[in-house]
Amino acid sequence: MDQAALVDGGTKVLRSLKREGVNVSAALWVRDPGERWSFWVAPDRLISRMDFYNSLASAIAKQTSRLRFFDIADVKVVDPNSTIIAELRKYGRVRAAHPVTLESERLGNTFVTEGLLLQIG
Repeated sequence: MDQAALVDGGTKVLRSLKREGVNVSAALWVRDPGERWSFWVAPDRLISRMDFYNSLASAIAKQTSRLRFFDIADVKVVDPNSTIIAELRKYGRVRAAHPVTLESERLGNTFVTEGLLLQIG
């Protein structure tokens, strides 16, 4: 998938989550070895996974026509206190208008071959 589509889709989801009352401290796309992209999202505070996914489902449902390729199964919720988020903070403040490409990065105990950081800080 091209970078512009990832940025556009991710930005729309983040805006929709905000309208649902879920603020996000970090968001990034990660490509797995099988070439599939997943969207990792860390809410700014701890909420239950069920509450997060309910808010996400509502946000996506309201944007269905604008999020053609986006599937809730592609989203992984990340604990905002995880070592992954701590490692991402080294990039300072990042926003989707100027995403950061990640290549061969170790984020905590997770190795990311390729990623695209949309938001942190």
